[in-house]
Amino acid sequence: MLLSLLTSFLILVVFLLLSNGDMYFIGFGCVTSFVVYTSIINIRYDSSEKMLLTQFYNYLSNVRHNYYSTGKKIDDTVYNSIDESPYEMALHAGKIHHILTSVDMQAEMDRYIPIAPNRFILSFVAITTSIMEYSDKVLSDGKSMLLTNIGYLKDEVHAELDKIRTNKQLFSMRSLVAILPVFFVKPIQLWANTTMPEIKEYYTGVYGFTCEIIIFVLSMICYMLINKLKETTQKNVKEHRLLQRMSKWPIISPILTKEVNRNFSKSQRMNDKLKLTGEHMGYKQFILKQFIVAISIFLGFQLIMMSSIWQEKNNILTDYANAFSTSFVADEEYQEEMKNVSKLYVNLVKKNPMLQDKDMLTQEIMNNSNITKPLMAELVADLVISKVNSLNDVYYKWYYLLISIGIAIIGFKSPLFILEYQVRSIKMNMEDEVGQFQTIVMMLMHVDNMSIRIIMEWMERFSYCFRESIQTCINELPADEERALAKLRDSETFHPFKRFVNNLLIVNDQGIEAAFDEIVQERTNAMEDRKKDNEEVCRKKAMYATFICVIPIAFEVGAYMIYPLIELTTRLQ
Repeated sequence: MLLSLLTSFLILVVFLLLSNGDMYFIGFGCVTSFVVYTSIINIRYDSSEKMLLTQFYNYLSNVRHNYYSTGKKIDDTVYNSIDESPYEMALHAGKIHHILTSVDMQAEMDRYIPIAPNRFILSFVAITTSIMEYSDKVLSDGKSMLLTNIGYLKDEVHAELDKIRTNKQLFSMRSLVAILPVFFVKPIQLWANTTMPEIKEYYTGVYGFTCEIIIFVLSMICYMLINKLKETTQKNVKEHRLLQRMSKWPIISPILTKEVNRNFSKSQRMNDKLKLTGEHMGYKQFILKQFIVAISIFLGFQLIMMSSIWQEKNNILTDYANAFSTSFVADEEYQEEMKNVSKLYVNLVKKNPMLQDKDMLTQEIMNNSNITKPLMAELVADLVISKVNSLNDVYYKWYYLLISIGIAIIGFKSPLFILEYQVRSIKMNMEDEVGQFQTIVMMLMHVDNMSIRIIMEWMERFSYCFRESIQTCINELPADEERALAKLRDSETFHPFKRFVNNLLIVNDQGIEAAFDEIVQERTNAMEDRKKDNEEVCRKKAMYATFICVIPIAFEVGAYMIYPLIELTTRLQ
């Protein structure tokens, strides 16, 4: 973390020092430092995750090997396997041993759960604590319940490692491709200005500056979306306390309430989607977020327009690099004097439009400056009038407001687009989450005195897509267990999850082993199907990532390269 922060900070400082006030290089430095920071964090996180899973897989093998040699004492087995493990796995194994040997095992486990590095180690905690509390037993097939559960867990870890490897291979370089257009903005501008000076105005004016901003923003958005798609683990539920407080303000709350009541069915669908993505807010807060984004984008675009107008005017007033370069001037000193006179008279003519008459201005220059030759004075007058006309053409045009409103509307819709994107991405992981629930049940189903409440509590610890519904169900279980489970089933639309809850509903009538017998019988086929499903999900995500990474490139080629050439061709016809 410190290394990535220090590296990105140094990169930013270097670019700021070398930028010489150039907005492109300042923006380039910000983007580069952000990409370097996130890349280092992601690479180290992915490497640590894969390393720990590999260590844990080997640790489970050691536990299986040591179990009988310790007299089937799970706490001694966990402890004896520590010495054979690398530091990272040994650290967590030590914590698990501390849980197993503590006076209040449940309290220690609750303290460990928030810091558990992944759901697989958490599953191992569930297995070992249940064995410690209820002891091991021999199943109907003659195998130990503990060793059977560890076998299930090893299969899960192996499937996850395969998923990580597939994901890494399919997403290789895609996020960097999305950011590439930022690196080519200045080279394209230099190429165009060198080979076709006629289109320089497109790159130094409002149009070019606006395109540069869009390329930077678009590249960053696509880069973050691809990184989001690349993630294999789910994040925690996001709180939005500020939006929740703002939505209760007297001036805002009635407006939001009216909008929700007017679109009640839509608000219900939106609430379901927000719940699915882990956004802890309602439709009211979501509407408020849309308005905040729209207003911010509108004001931001106004700032960009004002800045680009100021920059274009500043370029007109200060850019004399090629002035008189094609004219016959006696020497460079005289040419420099002509430039200085031009700068002076541009400001004078701006204040006194009467001087825009070429003959009058030429005579004025000859009478009040060191430019006494009629031909040279006429060249200066032509340049001054040209620059003044260019300055008069640079102002806030009425259609800028229409563009701002259009972009604000897109900004208003953008949270909805992002939400749909997140929903689509998360739904790809729903099957995997239900598979995790099935594994939990297989690990706990043979434990004596196992109850639906304990199963639901462990499901809640592993859940993301269904967390809120499961939490509600747990709270309602004491009042009416069957009704709470039926409500959980009806609150979700994902069919495999509904089928899983149906199995929970018949536990009290048939027993937990009979209710989930089909899951155990189909275990081998289910693991193969999950492996194929994981590969398919990774491929779909990679396909979306490929499409996303092309968007900034397409915009840069179309709007920043081709459009100015088309405009130049049309103008010359």
